[in-house]
Amino acid sequence: MNLTIGLLTTGILLLLRRLSQRLKLSKPPIRTAITAALAIPLLAHASEFQYEVSQSLTAKNIATAMTFLWTISCIKLASWAVLEVPADLGWWRPTAKILRDLIDLAIITAITLVILHRDYNINLVGIAATSAVLTAIVGLAAQETLKNLFAGLSLQLESPFHEGDWIDLGNTRGIVSSLQLMTTRIRTMEGAMVVVPNSRIAAEGVLRFTAGERVGQIIEVGLDYGFPPRQAIELIESVVSQHKLVLNTPPPEIMVHSYAESAVSYEIRIYQASAPEMEELRSDLLEQIWYALQRIGQSIPYPVRVDRTTPAPVLLPSNAMDDVVIEDAIKSIDLFQNLNHIEIKELAKSARCETFAPGELLIQQGETGKGLFIVIQGELLVSQTTQSGVKKSLGTLHEKDVFGEMSLCTGASHSADIRCTMESVIVMIEKEDLLPIMRTKPQLIEHMGSLMAQRQHKNKHEINDNSRIDLIKVMKQFFGIPYDLS
Repeated sequence: MNLTIGLLTTGILLLLRRLSQRLKLSKPPIRTAITAALAIPLLAHASEFQYEVSQSLTAKNIATAMTFLWTISCIKLASWAVLEVPADLGWWRPTAKILRDLIDLAIITAITLVILHRDYNINLVGIAATSAVLTAIVGLAAQETLKNLFAGLSLQLESPFHEGDWIDLGNTRGIVSSLQLMTTRIRTMEGAMVVVPNSRIAAEGVLRFTAGERVGQIIEVGLDYGFPPRQAIELIESVVSQHKLVLNTPPPEIMVHSYAESAVSYEIRIYQASAPEMEELRSDLLEQIWYALQRIGQSIPYPVRVDRTTPAPVLLPSNAMDDVVIEDAIKSIDLFQNLNHIEIKELAKSARCETFAPGELLIQQGETGKGLFIVIQGELLVSQTTQSGVKKSLGTLHEKDVFGEMSLCTGASHSADIRCTMESVIVMIEKEDLLPIMRTKPQLIEHMGSLMAQRQHKNKHEINDNSRIDLIKVMKQFFGIPYDLS
């Protein structure tokens, strides 16, 4: 009869495991229970045999072993049903494994002492006194180990961070790989696995960023005292607002932090989508701020020393660009084919040649036209945001490509975003650069207007002459050239 009950219990336990797999629950601890279900009938039969022969100590031991097996099996199954299953069903947060193990150990220990006292009349007071002495000896000999142990328990109970979170311990930063009883394992940005004692985390504290949660950081940069703070803040804001990793909510903040020994210190407070992006974003912004400063003749100041009174020369590609290269680039544009050699030289002299950093937004969709741009070196990505808010890529620009003709000719707003994908050298021609030539050579507007009209109607079978005339009229108004009604 007992064996039949054991086999039936084993079958129920196996069905329980199969059901937990289907429901995607944690595995029930059925190994000990199955062992008990199969072993207890055998032990019961052996106990009956021993009892019939003589009421020996062996029979008592077998009965105690049966009690232990049932007790341990029931405690483990109850712990699984009460602490793990509700968490798997989403009723409450999961309980730390170390806490579950400690609860099981405490209950099993208490029941074991009760069974030993009942079956063998063991003095529990004497055991407790001996345990207290042993505990004191062990505590003195392993203080650091116990510190890590109790710190691990505290971290498990309070749950200040979880696996997958990004934490910063000062000298160690990375993603939590595992939180164990004695140590915490952290995967750093370098790919190394760092094992940190839990006592250090409990004593020094931890800076935690939850996975997928937006993260803020403060970047400090020092700019020259000769650079007005308002202009400096506007320059930094323009760089920060154009970076794709910077979140708009909450908005970035740039403010004067302090007057340092050789520079005005500014704080850049920004948010990004996740902690692993912090280093990349910091590097990008510092790089792009440097390029933006060089384009307006500013630089990062250095501490003043007696043996050096001038900053190191700036070796930007645009600074070393030959005038002939700029002139050849202008000649290659069909809009300027009617210009003579002298006019091309004048236009090249007044045009600006600048260097832009990778990731910088050169043109923003919808902003007022800045002029015409010629790519001398580098690569730029052209993208456009539709009315539905979808951003699509329109292609890339390379050496000798031109964009912004309509903005130069009419002041029209830009119709797409243009962002550098690598360090790029760009020649910029604005209205003021072309205006002196337009005034001395107004017929140039006729030529440019005809070309622009052809481009606007390149997909049609014939050119609408009214559109061409209207475009020329708009161009003359833009440049302030009188329009001949005849």
